Amino acid sequence: MASANPERPLCYLDTGCTKSIWGLACTADASTIFLGSWDNTARFVDGQQGTLLHTEQHPNVVHCVAVCASANCAATACEDGKVRLLRLDTHTVEAELDAGSAVFSLQYVQSGAQQQQQQ
Repeated sequence: MASANPERPLCYLDTGCTKSIWGLACTADASTIFLGSWDNTARFVDGQQGTLLHTEQHPNVVHCVAVCASANCAATACEDGKVRLLRLDTHTVEAELDAGSAVFSLQYVQSGAQQQQQQ
């Protein structure tokens, strides 16, 4: 990744999004950037090159995204009321949770056991 310079961006993201981006999260090492968009997609972008790695189509607007700091997973929250858990390495949906209505916020919370394992 380029050196930090306040007059120049670190990289430009070639996201392919056709509408507004509503959610953005990245892995702790910034190797992967995860986007949620009004074009009904979640997109994985290479954080070093800014290039699109994978697009995951959703049935409705993706309001927000989150990345788990201690695991190989991410989540999307969609207008259809479902939270989808995805693997970062394979870009596949591992599980769906039905919230019953649109979800507008997500956050991973690290447990005490996970914090101890990282130390």
